[in-house]
Amino acid sequence: MLTTTGVVFYYLLFTWLLYLLTKRAEVRLSAKELALAMGCKVAMACAYGYIFYRFYNGDDTWAFNQGSLIEYNRFFEDPVAWFKDLLPIAAINEGTSFSSVLRLYLNDLEHYFLHKLLAVFNLFTRGNYYMNAVLFSFVTFWGHYWLFQTLVRAFPAKRKIIFLLVFFFPPALFWLSGIRADGLLLFFTALLLMHFPNWVQHRRRSSLWYSLVGLTGLLIFRDALVLLMLPVCVAWFIAVRYDKEPWKVFAAVFAICLVVFVSSTWLPGPFNLAKPVVQRQHDFLELHGNTRFRLTPLEPTAGSFIKVLPEAVCNVFVRPFVWEASGLLQIMAGGGVLFFWLLLVLAVWHRQAWWKALLRKPLILAMLFYGVALYIFIGYTVPFPGAIVRYKAIPELFLLLIMVVLPDGDRLKKRLLPAS
Repeated sequence: MLTTTGVVFYYLLFTWLLYLLTKRAEVRLSAKELALAMGCKVAMACAYGYIFYRFYNGDDTWAFNQGSLIEYNRFFEDPVAWFKDLLPIAAINEGTSFSSVLRLYLNDLEHYFLHKLLAVFNLFTRGNYYMNAVLFSFVTFWGHYWLFQTLVRAFPAKRKIIFLLVFFFPPALFWLSGIRADGLLLFFTALLLMHFPNWVQHRRRSSLWYSLVGLTGLLIFRDALVLLMLPVCVAWFIAVRYDKEPWKVFAAVFAICLVVFVSSTWLPGPFNLAKPVVQRQHDFLELHGNTRFRLTPLEPTAGSFIKVLPEAVCNVFVRPFVWEASGLLQIMAGGGVLFFWLLLVLAVWHRQAWWKALLRKPLILAMLFYGVALYIFIGYTVPFPGAIVRYKAIPELFLLLIMVVLPDGDRLKKRLLPAS
């Protein structure tokens, strides 16, 4: 009863706070929309915790909450040491090279960021997981909201469908609501997508700093994402600053990156860019999992990556097949794959006459190239269906959002609904 009361109280408090903070925004949510969106996110955050506690022995999400209790006590015992954890002192002492120090430091930051953030929440929740889930939802909700704002500015006529997809698409809503890094990844990615064009187009210094914060957040929580996002930013910058055809610039930049990546496989040691990808895949293959997809071990050669590409693409774009799904989460993942392909067919079939104009929008190209690149990277490195569906929640949302701005709504209604 106390937990339920606390969850309801914090939900009402933070929904009201969100309304106050956003009511003067150019693109904003009504009070009803905000209450519904935040309510669904809080409900999913609590459901996420319950499902993993009940059926998966807590998993990492409950471990994060438990670790926050340790950090909470450490803060009162030695606050100086609590803040010193955020400095690279331990990484410098343990590392043997710059790359190893950086890797150790990023691992420490990822660990401490979540634990210490939840430790601050514990001042108000006394470590209650479900109350912490509400406070965590308040933070990660901004990722959804910033993404909604960015897309509605670009496509105001599509506001309703963008609202529904950004805030209520079930796989993204579920996987980005738990107490894990995934919701924070959307937070930092959306922050970058919202402010980077302001810096490129209007040279606003504040937007540059916000963009750097976004990139830093990605670096801390999943460093590989920065390597996929940097070509996006470079292409975006060139296309806008030098007034070049965006799709040609994006295609050229990613083609150059692909050539550099493939060429590096003939280089020794640290110059071989394929080795970190291979190592990441091997780390996953060594983990235990009840269910895993077939994924051939990679080697740091171009031939190996070409050979494994069909498996990687199939695992992220097609599987799990509905008939091979076992358990609620896999069934939900299979349904998400079907929805993805159905929406893709509708988007292409009912594309608007001006759909080619979307190829001149850097925002759409950024989401497209980043989404596809991240899909393929996940396919190459992750063999577990449960992890795949979680990791691809953000790129899947990006690709679906592109699809919903393609179809001609009026034409689609005429095709699907009988004449009155």
